[in-house]
Amino acid sequence: MMATQGVVTSPWNGSAINPCPCGCGGTEDVCCRLDCLVQPRFFCGQLLTDQDMTALVGWTQDKLRLARFRHGWGVVCGLEVHCDPKDPEQIIVGPGYALSCCGDDIVVCEDASLSLADVCQEEKDPCPALRRPAEAQAAAASVSLGGVFLLGSDVRVADIYISYREAGSDPKAALTRTACTGAAPCEYTRTRETFSVNWQHAIPGSDPVAAAAEQWRADYAKCLEVIERLPSALSASADEAVPAQSRADSLRRWLLRWIDDHPLHEFCFVRDWLCDKRTDLGKEPEAVKALFWIIQDCRNAFLECACYECQSSPGVPLARVWLHSMKDARGKPQCAVVSIDSYPPYRRLLSAECWPAPLGQVNIGRAIWHRRVGASAILHGLGVDVTGEEPFNLPQKVSELKSKLEGELGGNLFVPVGGSRKMLIFDAGDLGKRVVGFKEA
Repeated sequence: MMATQGVVTSPWNGSAINPCPCGCGGTEDVCCRLDCLVQPRFFCGQLLTDQDMTALVGWTQDKLRLARFRHGWGVVCGLEVHCDPKDPEQIIVGPGYALSCCGDDIVVCEDASLSLADVCQEEKDPCPALRRPAEAQAAAASVSLGGVFLLGSDVRVADIYISYREAGSDPKAALTRTACTGAAPCEYTRTRETFSVNWQHAIPGSDPVAAAAEQWRADYAKCLEVIERLPSALSASADEAVPAQSRADSLRRWLLRWIDDHPLHEFCFVRDWLCDKRTDLGKEPEAVKALFWIIQDCRNAFLECACYECQSSPGVPLARVWLHSMKDARGKPQCAVVSIDSYPPYRRLLSAECWPAPLGQVNIGRAIWHRRVGASAILHGLGVDVTGEEPFNLPQKVSELKSKLEGELGGNLFVPVGGSRKMLIFDAGDLGKRVVGFKEA
């Protein structure tokens, strides 16, 4: 294998050559979103060209890449990361198979070594004069690895990733001149499906899985913006100095503008209901009802399992590596691998992307708005025990609704495996009785 700075690639290193035919790619070169497939068709007497053959190959590749939406992406088997007995600055990635977030098959047929010497290169401080002594001491906090190593500021941490690559091989000259070119060029006749292993600096103690789950929780909470941005002067419980009818009309217009900027997904009736003059938004319970349906519509749309879009991914996570940085007799930085963690959350096993959760927990948000029988089946499949149910009735005040939406209707969607919850059931009329939240049993 050939090593470069921070990257090890196979001898056939290159860049992917499959642009998105419909302009829907998540990156510049590789189509990582749900693609628009066009199947080639052949007929008797057709003059086949290189474009036809290339289209057939491209269509086959795009069909195979759809597996990522069925099964997810990550390490399927193998790809063990271990120390290199011949070089303390290197690690070895063993043979194995992974599926990239773009749906490409990453196959490693033999051991690949990666040098981590550059991890220990000292980064130049852009503001050394402003660095306080206390800050320098804080940066030298010690790290213990099982009580065996107690290292301080000489610890470096790096995350290891593997990515899919393509490169042309087996070049041959064209036999004759064609309409495409005046000369007989030398063209590649094969495309090698290869890989590259790379590293990125990591923050000690960071947990990428927990960070993804926390980001998911923050995005889910954005559906509450309609309450948080609601001007206090428009609240039905506002100062009595403002006429109730004037407040109601202002609130109606404000909510309609909100819906125009944030179109409804499921509950299309909300807009017509707001436009109905019989809907008295001057009464706070009516305002609560409108806000509940708008927020629930937003949450239901967010909780749908959308097709994953791979954006700027460094590759499939394989491991986190701890290194001891030292200097040789000439003062040159040297690295020595002291520990490798090839387990989640630093290694991504084959899995879907829809509902992230911290290790040891499951995300029960996928059961929201399901009918209670369906929600019970989902929770049972996740290893969460359903201990009962309670009816959920809309509160009378906007402040109470906000408190419930932040709490039992959305604040405890990460549950330990083997835990238990009580379902909160909302009677949605002809839409049936739906699960809108959970309480600790």
